[in-house]
Amino acid sequence: MKNHSLIFILSLFISFGVSANTDDNEVDTVPMCNYGGWMSFFDSEGNCLPPWKSIVREDDGIADFGHPYTRKYSCGANGLFRCNPLVFGPGESGKGHCVSTDDKDPNATTKACLEMMNFEAQQDHIQRLSENPEDHAKYIGVAAETVRFCKKSDAEYCDELESMLTKSTKQLATCTDKTKLYQFLPYVITPVNQDEINQIANNLVPGFEAYMEDLEKRRDDAIAHNEKVYEDALKAYTESSKTQTMIKTLKANASKCLESSCFKKDGKTKKRTVFYHKGSKKYRKSATKSMAYCFRYVKYGMVGKDNYTKAKHDIPGKFAVHAGRSLERQGFTNLLNNPAFQGMTPKTAPVGAIIVYKKKGAHQGRPGHIEVRTAENEYTSDFINSRPTTVGGKRIPIGIYMKLPDDLDKQLVEVPNE
Repeated sequence: MKNHSLIFILSLFISFGVSANTDDNEVDTVPMCNYGGWMSFFDSEGNCLPPWKSIVREDDGIADFGHPYTRKYSCGANGLFRCNPLVFGPGESGKGHCVSTDDKDPNATTKACLEMMNFEAQQDHIQRLSENPEDHAKYIGVAAETVRFCKKSDAEYCDELESMLTKSTKQLATCTDKTKLYQFLPYVITPVNQDEINQIANNLVPGFEAYMEDLEKRRDDAIAHNEKVYEDALKAYTESSKTQTMIKTLKANASKCLESSCFKKDGKTKKRTVFYHKGSKKYRKSATKSMAYCFRYVKYGMVGKDNYTKAKHDIPGKFAVHAGRSLERQGFTNLLNNPAFQGMTPKTAPVGAIIVYKKKGAHQGRPGHIEVRTAENEYTSDFINSRPTTVGGKRIPIGIYMKLPDDLDKQLVEVPNE
């Protein structure tokens, strides 16, 4: 597991100097401090904050340097401090060593942690880190930020802490698989000045720049391949004979009263009576007029004929908002549930997509709406609309359904580091 070409990354900061910047106008300040091995921040008066403070442990950037100092690391009493297990080793508890000290003083706590370490314990910890590339990368992050801090700080513990981290990191550089380490390195060093870190890593870590360039190319190739697979799948669905027949049927039916879909009221009895007569031109309706039978008309379109008995059997359900259940049984997929189509809207849905809406604020979304995008600016159900039927935002799309190939997953490739 030897790697003689991997230069100890802490020297990067020393070689570049602590004020290295990619922007001459940017003033580099000491962004972080080390408190008993834990990375922390300064308060307004320039004091290093205890790592258990909520403002520190809840900061997203702190997680880049390992676990934050949460309650589980408490030693259970004042005057006791848990040394960071990533830096000083896990101890017998696995959570790190507890030391007796003034736990509100970063000088006292860090010195106590350093005094607790011995050569044998340090060697055991280095061996553990060499076998865990992710922890090793985080250790490098802590070490690098500590060097930045100590170069500008007069903290009493800095010389000894910096020396320990430097020696350990140099030793680790000879016994870690660099390819595995590189996978974690960019994400842990440092959340403060990424441009600086990239410059340092790319220029001074042998093989790292080539690795990152190759990784980026493999990522781009995989993403492009998967996008093409999805693009071809959607195109195949849109152009399939079944989809084209559905679109044709839907558009033709939009100007018809189908089965019991059209009613009139008898002037005397006020009862609703069916007045649809098959083949009669008298009872045709406007193609742009809704009869409140969107789900019924979409069912007709899907079965390819005005046979409501077959439509009800093949695609059961009363409310449009629940149409997804029937569509999924027919082999359709809700594209909104696939990360590859994140951000798709009814306006960007492929032609032939079946769009299901719920009504904002209504109980269980009833009755909702369903329509098919039948052309670029055409949405059809029991009527034809030139835009998605959201009713001024009162309807929310909850499903955009299409059929995808059964072997789609086999055609996709894994995207590295995603």
